[in-house]
Formats: sequence, C-alpha cells, structure tokens
Amino acid sequence: MENFINKTITIIGLSERTGLAVAEKMIDMGAEVIISDIKTKEELKPQLSILDKFDNIKYDLGRHSDKILKTDLIVLSPGVPIDLAILKKAEQQNIEIISEIELAYRLTDANIIGITGTNGKTTVTSLTGHILKQNLDCKVRVAGNIGAPLIAEIDNLEENDWLVVELSSFQLEKIRDFKPEISVFLNFSPDHLDRHKTVKNYWNAKWRIFENQNSDDIAVINFDDQYLRNNYKKINLFDLQELEYIDKIY
Repeated sequence: MENFINKTITIIGLSERTGLAVAEKMIDMGAEVIISDIKTKEELKPQLSILDKFDNIKYDLGRHSDKILKTDLIVLSPGVPIDLAILKKAEQQNIEIISEIELAYRLTDANIIGITGTNGKTTVTSLTGHILKQNLDCKVRVAGNIGAPLIAEIDNLEENDWLVVELSSFQLEKIRDFKPEISVFLNFSPDHLDRHKTVKNYWNAKWRIFENQNSDDIAVINFDDQYLRNNYKKINLFDLQELEYIDKIY
C-alpha cells in the first residue's frame, strides 16, 4: 500500500468516470491533486460540481500546461492518448506515468481475474463475476472497462477476495506492475487504430495483460482464435510443455 500523504498526484482526463474516481480516492488518501483536461470549465461543469466539496484540488483546464509537471505521479484516464507532448516532457523529467488500473492494483490485496480481447469482454466478465458470486464464500466485485472504475471497487477487500476486471487496450497501455492471478485473452482482431495507429501497437497493448505473470499464475488463451493460437508462445510464463490444451468444455 503506497503512502500518498503530502504527495502531489496529477490526473489527466476528468471527463470520464475514471478521473473522478481517482481524484476522490487520492484526496481520501491525503494527496494534493491536480486535474488536467483539454475540456473547459464550462464543458466539465457536471464533473466539477462533484468535486466542489474538496479544497485540495488544483485545475489545469482547456489545455495541458507545464503546471502539471510539478507532481510526484501522473495517472491517466483510459481515453487519454499516451503520446501527448506533455507526457513526453514528464518522461524526460522522470515523472512516473501510470494508468488507473495500475494505481488500483497497487492499493488492493484482492485477487484479480483480468479479461481482455477485441470482442466479448463484457459478457465474459459479467458471467465470470456472476459465477464467482454464486459459488465463493468471499467478496467478489466486477469492475474496469465494464462499468465502475477498478479504483472505485477496491475498498474493504482482503487477500482472499476477488476482483473480476474487464481490461481494454487503453487501460493496459500504462501498467507497470499490474499482475492478475488469472489473465484471459478471448480473441484478437484489428481495432482502435485511430488511437494505436498500427495493429502491432494494439496487439502489444493487449498482450501486456500477461507481462508480469509468473509460474504461480494462470493464463487462459482462446485457441479457437487463430491469431492467438499463432502467437501464444510469446508468453514466457512457464515451460510450454506444461501447457494444457482443452479442446472442448462440457
């Protein structure tokens, strides 16, 4: 659990529900918060009204100026492109830049099932959460791209509890230590190229779901998807001879 007391945390992207959830959590943990968004104060009126009750927030609206570089950490909302000029400046100053998913991971002891793929993520995440809630004697929460931001669902969870998280490529782009106990990759086809520019970039973002896993973890890969079947050997989790291929599930 990180200590954010007297730390300055910059949140880029308030117009999504994620930015609000991160701001409220960081303030609750004693941080000073800077919020930056290219939208104006008028455009963000509904979001700003929610934050009116807090005193320790500074704003940088209608732009991303250098004032947000006076910070200990930058947290990105999923809709924020990672190639912004201000983020390049931050990297040059060795300011850490992470996603909300990464921040939430650092603040929870719960087990995580991470589910990604081009299609079907929401359905599989919802179904998995429902099954676990019906069969486990512990807390189970569903979050991520499916609805509530992960950081809004981590309170009062212990290490035997479970988080079922739908993960988009946008959320995975800026992880560092994020490591699900179980990672699921459903399928892959080119998408979001307006953001990622190339299929390779999109693929690399998705594939990060496995990046920090080790031999104690589980990777579930859909072999019926030809793209995944052709590329699964890139996962360096364990001896590939130990892989079990389930042809059919009854």
